[in-house]
Amino acid sequence: MTPDTGRVDRAVTVAAMSDIFDRAGDGIFFTHSAGAFAGWETAMANSKVKAIVAIEPGGFPFPEGTGAQNGVSMDKFMKLTKIPIIVYFGDYIPERETAAFSENFWRDVLQSARQWAALVNSYGGDVTIVHLPEIDISGNTHFIMSDLNNQVVANHIADWLSEKRLK
Repeated sequence: MTPDTGRVDRAVTVAAMSDIFDRAGDGIFFTHSAGAFAGWETAMANSKVKAIVAIEPGGFPFPEGTGAQNGVSMDKFMKLTKIPIIVYFGDYIPERETAAFSENFWRDVLQSARQWAALVNSYGGDVTIVHLPEIDISGNTHFIMSDLNNQVVANHIADWLSEKRLK
């Protein structure tokens, strides 16, 4: 899926991804940026999604009534508490507000990620937020998988998969 090049029908995307999991069996959903919503929604719709690795997701599904923009029913939200989830962010995100909209956007997304993770985990979930510079991994952009140190990040993901017995 390439966002912003036309109308995106999430229902079609989720149905297609769910069909893939139905055909392939249990699996781990890797997402990036705006594609994260397909991952969240597919995991809430299909129990064959056994984990999510999200690279700089553009947002998170909070339960309805929490004031969040992306509200889902509590029943759907609780499905995310049943699988391990890890979320990665690069190191260009400022600690304080700046004059650059794009930097502030990702600063707000990181803050939202931490709030979302705390909420999911408060219901018994297993969400880990990784801001790479906080674990001494630097040199990462929004496209972590394409950065020069992508093998370092891939190793971190592999270790997490092993820890969760998903590898």
